[in-house]
Amino acid sequence: MPQTAKKNEWGHFVREQLEGVQGRVHDLQKDAEKVFGEIAARGRESRKELDRLVAKIEKAGWAEKPAEIADKAKLLGAEIADQIDELQGKAIRMVGVASRGQVDALAKEISRLGAKIESLAKDVRKKAKVGQA
Repeated sequence: MPQTAKKNEWGHFVREQLEGVQGRVHDLQKDAEKVFGEIAARGRESRKELDRLVAKIEKAGWAEKPAEIADKAKLLGAEIADQIDELQGKAIRMVGVASRGQVDALAKEISRLGAKIESLAKDVRKKAKVGQA
């Protein structure tokens, strides 16, 4: 009988352990279902947000080919650069500061006038030498 009692004890022990494991598996299953439900809900929300963004992009006309968008961006950038240059020129004129082009033109004119003065000075020196001799 002692062996039968030991078998019963072991059977009872194994049954308790098995029931405990089954309970933990059941709890894990509930947790997994809850997490899966949350992930699915997030996925649905993300999908809705993506659909809204796609609708905005299509409405704005940005659903064109990327190359076309890049070309439009380059043209817009060139227009903006031209407008900035124009505004900068207006600001310089209002302040009274010469632009680079104006400074270059003035430098050329000064060089030309300097050469003319030097030429006239040589003529005056020649005449002065002739008058002394």
